[in-house]
Amino acid sequence: MRNVASRNPQLPTVSKPQGFETNMPILVTGATGLLGNNVVRILVEHGVPTRVLLRPGHDKRCLADLDVEQVTRDICNSDEVRAACQACAMCVISPVGSSWQRARRVLVDAKF
Repeated sequence: MRNVASRNPQLPTVSKPQGFETNMPILVTGATGLLGNNVVRILVEHGVPTRVLLRPGHDKRCLADLDVEQVTRDICNSDEVRAACQACAMCVISPVGSSWQRARRVLVDAKF
């Protein structure tokens, strides 16, 4: 498994928080972007079950080498986002490009 920090020496080495154990996945939005993809890689590196929320039709080649559960949903639809969050320990929200303002309203209104 590749160490994210070794690919980019400017990134700090990240340790898994003490006492953090879960068999439930962590949902990550924005997993195909720079920030979200690095978050996903760190989670996978530490053996944390990871689910990524992908927008329909979005390029997901940057996730090809990662053992993650991929779900495709409309991030601007609160019912679809709620379904993606089912059985997750937590959700990490990374900015989602041009639809961020609309998605932010959905996420805040849904009280995730």
